[in-house]
Amino acid sequence: MKKIIITLLFSLTLFANSSSCKLDVYFGNGVLNDEKDAKISMIALKDFMRLHNPGRFNTANKDTYNFKYAHNKTYGTVEDLIETHWQLYESGQISELYFSFVANALNGVNNTNPDYNSFLERLKNIIEQYNIDATQILEKYREESFNLKHNVLLVAHSQGNLFGNKIYELLTDAEKKKFEMVSIATPADKVAKRGNYTTLQNDPVIMLIPNALSPNANGFGHTFVESYLENPIYESVEAIAKNIKNAVDTIDKNSCSQYKYFR
Repeated sequence: MKKIIITLLFSLTLFANSSSCKLDVYFGNGVLNDEKDAKISMIALKDFMRLHNPGRFNTANKDTYNFKYAHNKTYGTVEDLIETHWQLYESGQISELYFSFVANALNGVNNTNPDYNSFLERLKNIIEQYNIDATQILEKYREESFNLKHNVLLVAHSQGNLFGNKIYELLTDAEKKKFEMVSIATPADKVAKRGNYTTLQNDPVIMLIPNALSPNANGFGHTFVESYLENPIYESVEAIAKNIKNAVDTIDKNSCSQYKYFR
């Protein structure tokens, strides 16, 4: 009997460390962030999650999670902003007329005599590159997580939310079951999979976006680390920590309930 119990416990340990229980936490960055910036933010996110959920993200459990970043490449201020507004238009959040007005205005920022044909060519290149980048991020999720049977939590900031919403639509039904998303400073009008979000009342960037989700936390600023993760108004930090913990708990409950019980 004792041998049977030991064998059962050993089997449960193997299950606990199986790939179906492993969680990959991705940070999705906003505009004008190079790869170094994205990595710095990912490290800040890791520290934040370990501080606010030490029972789950401690060294004893280090084999059950990874921290990664899904880099949204930057191509300069004008290109990034035009791309962002294209994403808003593509999702139905802003009208074609509004997008055209903003894109034309941005195109003329550094061009004293903007030619319409050159503008159309520039716009075409931006859209093509956006589709390439979205595909590459999707493939990263698949190659580094879903194909390994890992679960995925995306914590997205600013434009990273638009990429997250877009990519969620491209996931298979099986992949969607293993995916959760938490939004921070989102310019979008929704969060993929009805996830939670936190946007500060005085976020100067999101305030300018038509039809974005309403602000729901006190504070000022837009930067991921300084304005959101290190906000001196603790209630907004607490809300972010709670949203992330709820998403993690949902994934664990759906994929690793036995693991949680025997831990």
